[in-house]
Amino acid sequence: MNIYFRYLIKRTLSISFFIFLIFIFIDFLFNLISELEDISSLYNFIEALKFSFLSAPERAFVFLEGSCLLGFMISMGLSQEEGNLNVLRSSGISPFKIVVLSSLGSLILSIFFLTSHELVLKDLSNKSSTSKALLISNTSTKDNELTWLKDKNSYLNFGTKINNRIFDVQYFEVTNNKVVFSIVAKSALINDNNITFDKSVNVLISNENTSMQNEKINKNFDLPLIVSSSLRDIERMNMRDKSTLINYLSGEVGGKDKIYKSHLEKHYYQFILKPISILSLIIFFGYFIFGSLRESSSGSKIVLSVVGAFIFQILQDLSTSIAISFNQNVLIGMLIPSCALFIISIFMYRN
Repeated sequence: MNIYFRYLIKRTLSISFFIFLIFIFIDFLFNLISELEDISSLYNFIEALKFSFLSAPERAFVFLEGSCLLGFMISMGLSQEEGNLNVLRSSGISPFKIVVLSSLGSLILSIFFLTSHELVLKDLSNKSSTSKALLISNTSTKDNELTWLKDKNSYLNFGTKINNRIFDVQYFEVTNNKVVFSIVAKSALINDNNITFDKSVNVLISNENTSMQNEKINKNFDLPLIVSSSLRDIERMNMRDKSTLINYLSGEVGGKDKIYKSHLEKHYYQFILKPISILSLIIFFGYFIFGSLRESSSGSKIVLSVVGAFIFQILQDLSTSIAISFNQNVLIGMLIPSCALFIISIFMYRN
């Protein structure tokens, strides 16, 4: 029997991985097409190709759940048609055990990808985004996308933040309601309470304009721990940064900080609980594989699982959003659909 299970695990892993690669490639093509709209003299086709290629694996996170489920269903459907599952059942092995052991292939893929995502892929994606932000023009930045910060008589605004670097930066120092010093730069590096402006394009000192293209200017600025409260910045953080911010925001917080913390926890638990979501989906839809092939084909069961996984994702997002709206525990909101699916599956296998 161990030979059968090793075969099923390897088949599930290989098919899930192949489907995952197909999704990544399709996403890469569509993203490359969209990046062509930003082509300029500096951000050419090669740079767009490089950005799409390096950021594609990190974006593949959204396809992981569907790839693992689809790979499992196709693998088990083929095994059912070949009679392998009937051999296992005739040996006294329960359908639940067959499904759980066979799901190890998909779970191995998910754990490997999540580990790579945290250690390598996230960093590659952020570096490619930084390179792109440095190359493209900053004229497209809108006022409503800027983040403003104030420290005594100093003001700072920027358009985008990636890790410890900010882009489309403006810095002002005001005395007696007059601007006495200002800097406009394409980017700046943040280090604790120090800001290093990279190759400033314009500097104003006491009403005198000067160009300092090849010089870097340092300024002290009392920066909050959460430099930008933009929710889109959460996706660029790694798990360590998210955990640090969650601990920092522990306790009573209000206003934008509470909303920011809730969405931070949502992304954090979504990453941590991804294998559990995948396993609950596999256990639930794996039950239908053991039905008669005369009643329904393997193809119809695969389509059913894909539609079901889509509905599950909607319900999970809905329950999490409800938990955020009513100030409830985000972890509980995230776990409710998976737990409900697992409980239903237990009753199905018992019957």
